[in-house]
Amino acid sequence: MAALRRVLETLHTVALGVWLGALVMGGVVAAVVFPLMRGTLHPTLPGFAGYEGSHADLAAGMIAARVFLVVDVIQFACAIIVGGTLLAMVATRTFRVSRVGGAVRVAAVVLLFVVIGSQFFLLGPRMNHHLRAYWDAAAAGDTPTAEQHREAFAKDHPTATRLMGLSVLLVGSALVAGVWSIAGDGAQDQPGRQTPTQPRHDAELEEPRLVRGRR
Repeated sequence: MAALRRVLETLHTVALGVWLGALVMGGVVAAVVFPLMRGTLHPTLPGFAGYEGSHADLAAGMIAARVFLVVDVIQFACAIIVGGTLLAMVATRTFRVSRVGGAVRVAAVVLLFVVIGSQFFLLGPRMNHHLRAYWDAAAAGDTPTAEQHREAFAKDHPTATRLMGLSVLLVGSALVAGVWSIAGDGAQDQPGRQTPTQPRHDAELEEPRLVRGRR
């Protein structure tokens, strides 16, 4: 059982670490590429020559979209591993949900699945629809339609940013709680460590007859 837990905990912790790194790097790329395009590069895209809007935002958005597509793939893969290993540990009782670290980890992962479910199945499809329509209209030189879809996309962007920030918080919380849970359970399972249920044999030893006879 100990070997099984080591394997599950390793996969669980590594997946959370990769997930957290992907989210952070996605945010960093977006924070860097938009100011760079707007303030330094000022690109003009030949494929969108008829579009009269900001080519800097168009170029930066295309780069960011590719990055966040990779982030979403990583999130999906990590979510499967994190959820699967946590269910396996709960089912096999290889870690204590009743402890604070275990309870926090389970709560964080459950909330995390609610958040990414909202991103993947509710907000994401709508934003992707407007983003693709924005690009298509810009490529066709239809600036009014392109701007309409860009504004619709921008309207959802603050919500997407908040959900991403919440995902970072929950993944980080699950990671910290997991390490805390491992450390706490490891300390309890140390050889020779007496637990409250462990019988105290020294207190139950019968008094030698020779000693009783001399009294």
